[in-house]
Amino acid sequence: MTFFLYLSAGFLVGLYGTMIGAGGGFVLVPFLLFLYPAKNTDFITGVSLAVVFFNALSGTIAYTRMRRVHYRSGLIFTSTAIP
Repeated sequence: MTFFLYLSAGFLVGLYGTMIGAGGGFVLVPFLLFLYPAKNTDFITGVSLAVVFFNALSGTIAYTRMRRVHYRSGLIFTSTAIP
């Protein structure tokens, strides 16, 4: 039962995060803290990071299949963002 609750919360937050163009972690962490106050915050943060990762991965795959990824710009932005 708990697994399905985590799964549905992750799905809904991922859907919301995709609709507004954000990862969704800013919604998921307070939601999980409200649902599971006894859980460790490190665990909840890890769940949030996993949801955001898979949300970003699915978006990347979808945009790559549509050939909407500009790799040169990505390399330029990445090279300036890494210290």
